[in-house]
Formats: sequence, C-alpha cells, structure tokens
Amino acid sequence: MTLHPLQKAARAAQRLAGAWSARRRRRAEAVLDELKLRYHAFRALLADNDRALDLLNDLDVKTRTAARGGAALSGEIEELLHVTYEMVDGLNRLDEFRHESLYERHERLAERIRALASATSPRAREAAPCVPLSALGLRDRALAGGKAAALGRMARTGLPVPEGFAITADAGRRLLMDTGLSFALRNRLRRLEGEPPSPAQVREHADAMGREIMAAALPEPLRAAIAEAYAALRGPDGADAPVSVRSSAVVEDGAEHSFAGQFESVLNVVGVEGVVAAYKKVLASNCNGRSIVYRLHHGLPLADFDMAVLVQRMVDARAAGVLFTVDPRDGAGGRMLLSAAPGVGVGVVDGDAPVDVYAPPRADPDGDVERRVAHKDVRQVCAGGGGLRAEPVPEAEADAPLLDESEVRALAGFGRLAESLFGGPQDLEWAVDRAGRPWLLQSRPLRLPPRSGARPQPLHGRTLFSGGTPSSPGRCIGRVRLVRDAADLERPAQGPEVAVMHQSLVRAARFLPVFAGVVVELGNPADHLSSVAREYARPMLCGAAGIMGILSEGRWVLLDVEAGVVQEVDEALGLEAESVWRAEQARPLAEGAASGAASGNPALSPELDELRSLLVRLNLTDAYGPTFSIMECRSLHDVVRYAHEKAVLAMFEGGDLMLDEAESLVHRLDAGIPFHFFIIDLGGGLGPDVASMKISIEDVRSQPFLALWQGITAPGLAWNRPPPAANLSGLFARNLVDAGGARPLGSFNYALVTRDYLNLNARVDYHFAMVDAVCGPVARENYVRFRFKGGGAELRQRERRARFLALVLREHGFFTDRRGDLLTASLADADREAATGRLNMLGRLLCFSRLLDAGMLDEKAPERVAEAFLRGDYALANLSGTDDAADAEPEAGQGGGAIAP
Repeated sequence: MTLHPLQKAARAAQRLAGAWSARRRRRAEAVLDELKLRYHAFRALLADNDRALDLLNDLDVKTRTAARGGAALSGEIEELLHVTYEMVDGLNRLDEFRHESLYERHERLAERIRALASATSPRAREAAPCVPLSALGLRDRALAGGKAAALGRMARTGLPVPEGFAITADAGRRLLMDTGLSFALRNRLRRLEGEPPSPAQVREHADAMGREIMAAALPEPLRAAIAEAYAALRGPDGADAPVSVRSSAVVEDGAEHSFAGQFESVLNVVGVEGVVAAYKKVLASNCNGRSIVYRLHHGLPLADFDMAVLVQRMVDARAAGVLFTVDPRDGAGGRMLLSAAPGVGVGVVDGDAPVDVYAPPRADPDGDVERRVAHKDVRQVCAGGGGLRAEPVPEAEADAPLLDESEVRALAGFGRLAESLFGGPQDLEWAVDRAGRPWLLQSRPLRLPPRSGARPQPLHGRTLFSGGTPSSPGRCIGRVRLVRDAADLERPAQGPEVAVMHQSLVRAARFLPVFAGVVVELGNPADHLSSVAREYARPMLCGAAGIMGILSEGRWVLLDVEAGVVQEVDEALGLEAESVWRAEQARPLAEGAASGAASGNPALSPELDELRSLLVRLNLTDAYGPTFSIMECRSLHDVVRYAHEKAVLAMFEGGDLMLDEAESLVHRLDAGIPFHFFIIDLGGGLGPDVASMKISIEDVRSQPFLALWQGITAPGLAWNRPPPAANLSGLFARNLVDAGGARPLGSFNYALVTRDYLNLNARVDYHFAMVDAVCGPVARENYVRFRFKGGGAELRQRERRARFLALVLREHGFFTDRRGDLLTASLADADREAATGRLNMLGRLLCFSRLLDAGMLDEKAPERVAEAFLRGDYALANLSGTDDAADAEPEAGQGGGAIAP
C-alpha cells in the first residue's frame, strides 16, 4: 500500500518526535543520576566530616600532653589523613573538580605530618624543660607545680602577674637521673622512712643531699633552655632582668598541703649563672630538713622528686605582703586581712618584722577600711648587683602607712577576683612597685581554723544555669554578650565579656581573644569552635540548652566550666574585673605573653608543637572573608573546614541548567497556592509508587520538605492577597528581575529532596530565597541554611524587610548576617525536632514576607512587624504601634504611610 506523501511526513515526524523524546528522557535520566551521585557524595562527605572532627578532638587533647609521643598517635594520624583525603576527593567530585589544588595542599601537609610524627616518637622526643608562665593553667599542675599553675591561670585571666617561666618537674627528674643522683638520693631517703628519725639524722642526710645537688652539673640541653627562657625576660635595653627563683613543687600550694615555708626562694637574681645556681638551690630544698619533716608528718612519700621551679621578673617593691581574703581571726566578721611590710616584704612571711595591718570589707568595696600602722625601722630592698640588702626606713616614713586607701581597695578587689577564679578563700602574696602598681606573686587556698566561725560571704550570687558539656576548661568573669548575628560578634569589647550564642559558630573563632569565655546552647566538644577555644585557653561550655533565654545582655556572670554552672556576680565584683581588664588593655604586652593568640604550646618540643599546629589548629575561621581559600589551608583542620563549607555551598547553589535538563523526571506539586514546586527525588523523598508528573503532598516523604510545607500552608497566612499597606504604588516600577537571583521572575521553584535532605531554590513574587537543610537522626550532621534577597520596592525598603527577617530568625536561634537586602542565616547542630520546627517557621516566613518590602516605609516597621509575626498575627491586625509622623513619612516615589493597624 502506497502512503500518501502527507502520511509519510506525519509518520516521519512521529519517529523524530519519539526519538527526540527518548533522547530527552535519556538526558534527563543521566542528569538525575548525576544529581543522585552528587547527593550521595555530599552525605559521604558529611560522615567523613563528623569522623574527622572526632579524630581532631582526640588529637587535640593528646598532643597537649608532653608525655605522649608521635608513635602513640600514629594510628589516629593515619586515619585522619585518610579521612581528610576522602573529603578532598569528595568535594572535587561534588563540585566538578573546582578545588583540584586542594589535593596538592593535602599531600604536602601529609608529608610533613608523617615526618614530624616519626621525629616526635617517645624515643626521639623530650618535653620542653621551660614553659612560659603565660602558657600555663590549673591543669598544668603536674607539669609546672601548684604555684606556677595558679599564677599562669591568673595571668590568663588578666590579673597582674609578673612575667616569667617554669622549669618543669620533669626537667628536675631528668637532671637527677642524668647525673646519677636519683638512685643515691632515694637510698638516703629510704633510711629515714622507717622508725621516726632523730633531728640529727634528718640534718645529716639533708645536708649531704643538698651538697650533692649543688655540685651537680646541669645537662647542656637544660642549661640552654634556661638561658633561652631567661633571655626572653630581658628589657628593651637588652640588660639581664632581675628575677625571683622560687619553688613550685607539684604537691605545693594545694588544697590539702601548702608546704608553706618549707622550700627555698632566692630573690633578685641577675644573670644566667645566677639563675642556674638559684635553680639548683631551690631543687635541693626538696630534700632539706624542713621538707623531710613536713612529708613525714603528713604521711607523704619522701622520694617524690616533683620539684618544678618558678622564675619571674623581680618586683622592685615599695611594699609587699600577704592578703587573706577571709580574716582567720574572725571569719564571720566580713573582713579581709592584709599585712604589709616595707620593701620586698620578707618580714611578713618570716614574722620577724613589724607590719601594717589593714582589714578591708569583703563584700562592700566602698566600705571603711580598718587599719593599724606599725613603727617600721628596717626594710629589705633589691641590691644593685643582685640579692637583697637591709636599709633603715627614713624617719619620716617610719610611722606612715605603707598603703593608701586606693591601693588597699585595689588589692581587696584582686582578692575577690581570685576567690571567684579559684572557688574559695585565698592566701595571696602581693607587692606594690615604686610606681604604685600592684602585682600578685602567689595565690593558694586559705586554710581556716576549724572553729574560727568562718562563714565566708558568697563569692558570687545564685546559680543562673546548671548543666551543659565542658568544651574547654576554666573559669572566668564577664558581662554577657548575646550573639545572634554578625554585628553582635564584631562590636568592640568594653570589658571582659562572656559570649553566649545559640550555636557553635566557627565564625566566632577569630573573636575568641576578645571574650573571657563562651557558652553555647547547641554545639559539642568536637566542633570547630571548641577546638579553637582550647587553642586560646578560653573557657567554653556547650550544650547549655535555653541559656539565651535565661541570661540578659550586659549581666555580670561567672562561668565555671568544670562545675557546669553560670552564676550571678555582684556588680561591684564585676566592675573590679573590668578595671583589671582595662589596665591590661592599656599595658603593652611582652612578646610571648598571654594575649589570647594561639601561638603554640611552649610546653611541647618545637617538633611536637609544629605537629599539633599542622593537625588541629584552625586558621580558616571566616568563611566570608578573602582568606578563606586553599592557599590558607595550613592544617588538616583547615582542610576539613574548607571542604565542608564548600560542599554545603555546592549543594546550596545547585545550577538551574541541570534541573531544567531533568524536567521530564521532575514532579510538580500544585496545592492551590501561588507557590508551585518542581520536586526532584534523589532517593526516598517521594513515595515508592509515584510515577506521574503531577503529585500531591501525600506523595512526599521528605521530612524537611514536609516541615517547610506545613509552615507554607499554616492557617492564617494570606497567599492570595498582598500584605496590608496603605499604598503599593511604585512596587512594580523597578527591580522586576532581581540581578542577584539565579532565575528570572516567574520561574518555578525547584526542590531536591531525600528522606532527610532538602535543597530549595525559590522565587516568591519579587525576591529570591534558598533553603538547604539536613534533618536526620544525628544532631551534629543537621543544619538549616537560608538565603534571601531582592524585592520590588526601593532598596531601603528591601533592606528593612531583610532586617525584619533577621529579627525573626534571631529569635529562633539562627545566626544572621545581613548585607543590604541580602540576608544569610544558619542553624547547626540541632536535633531533628528542632530542625523541622525551624523549617516550619521558614515556610510561614516565606509566605508572610512576600511583598512586605512595599510596606516598610519607616525605620521602626521591621521591629513592629517582627513582633506581630512572632505572636502569630499574620494578618497584621494588631500591630504594637506606629512611629511619629516624621518617621512615618513616605520615601521618594512612594505614596501613603507605613504599615499600620
């Protein structure tokens, strides 16, 4: 049968159409497969990110301990190298190999890390024998002794502590072992451990041990380390600094045993040889007669070579003494006890010289100070070439008070701060130099008589919060700074502050030097901010659910991480902390001082310190800054941070071209509102039997999409009418196409979904919105990100709408960053219920905010409308009020007034 030419043409057209449709479908299927691969690569990268953070947290802790070496860490290091390589590869596969140079960066880091891990094995590495005081804290007691650890903690808090360093207890043990003295000393001490020895036996063995230690030659590495640490204390003129060399035994200045007066102190030492000689003298005092008797009396082991030695700049004191923060003579009397002697104050602790006595009130900084002034005829002062000399007190000064009232009050304030820092009454040694500046030389727990009647005043007020998880140990005092957006982070500090935030923001890491401490409602000890807080030695408490609703801006609090509490602080005590902070801000910091910079851990060898830096130090803290680049990835932690951030952005900013090519496999959701969706199922986001292009909400299984949709369709929302505004003229005159958006006005909204993932690109009227969220069972993997830009009104009105959105999102725990009419908001580490709840709110917000920029005609409109939204007044029927007439005048090109009831 011969076909008519028209029939032939029709059949040819059908064949072409079929071939074209098949080709289009194959292309769509290929695109869909690629989208699915991208999604699975993304989820694998999230899992690697989680494991990498766990490994970094573990290595962070272990590399801080000088006793652990590279061999003990090699397994975890190799696993971390493997996991981070998988992240680098996953990112490149996800983002079309736009980050190929990250392979080379990772390879170079891996090569150096493996070399350092080998060099820092326990056999190859020795711990640094000298540690700057500014690097120490209470957890370093076993390393540097009780006295140095407490002073280091005080220095980090900003209290005035002279600069110095500790020669570690381990350095002393190695000295005794290297010189063969360890065995000989132990034999002598064992002879005294049986029957109680006679005073003559104690004196005989103590004198012999002292001579042996003083005659020992220091190993060259130890001598060189002491010389280097001492050289760092030189003044601007390069002259050797006069220093004090004092004991800091591990067992000293503790809650149970003070060893007060049992060990040697050598004052005003000048020159390296003098420091070496003084060091040996203090080391030898660990075996002196007083120490031996004290240990025997308290049942402590004699052969415990735990003597660290503290070397500090010598204060050329006008007066010095001791402060008890509770008067032991009358503990219930509400006063402190302060003793002062002229010069360096030797007579106070020795008890052989007249002293002035002051009794400032404990609780009232402005209360009367009781005083008793003694006649003082001799004082000990620093001699020019080192050592001390006695000189007569001038007659005009003999009966004059050593301290004026302001100096007494300042010292009392330091005492109150030390009490709050250490959690109990303190025994402090202090000095006032010839310029009138007070210095703290020691702080240890004050032991009160059992029946002294002591009822110390509360160190701080009631407990405001209890709970949470420690991320970085320590205590601090500061005003509360509630951090909800970028502006809250960036404003300059006016004193010591405790940053309180909803989530653990990596962006906050570069501001940690500004803060005294950090409290986070979400977060965990393995997250990025926790790692950086430990780097900066800033106390940080995470998992403090609800604390942003408990604490108010500017309130003085004490954060005690170990106890897991935030407590109220008296205003007067807070102001004293602020005065210390301001004094420290005005004082130039010596090189290597505790300025808050993460400048390495001097307690470690240079190799181990570098290894730690290449593993756990985080340098990429600002994802929006120009330095967030591959070239700035200087550690594996940086690689983890970079790969995670760029992977999220790659999914967040999926291209419309790829989606358009998959059009034949997308599903259209149309539910009678002007907010239409094309949905692409990447796996588990829709029901298993869905085949048609048009679907209903009952076909959707994606938890984050359902949460968003529930908000979009919430009762009371007005999709089919504009928001109330007196006049919308000018709305359509400009900005019909938002240059910042990915698609022109009128395009459909695309959503990539799985069971627990949503990536939405939406055009709602004249603005562009994007939502990217994971809502799974593991809170650490969950996040919600939101971006909003554009509108149809004037720029100022669009900016006001963005401000309104920021106000609402901040109230729901999002961290916001607003730049003009572009708003970016993020929430991380939320459990599934919290994440889906925020998505429900975002759905309501998308509807509520449509065309809202047209009504933002005065500066206070964002606040009024935000209040209305937060109380559920979606029709804006009961706004809280309007601005004055001057504020409410329409802007150029606009008619009518502001949004009003």
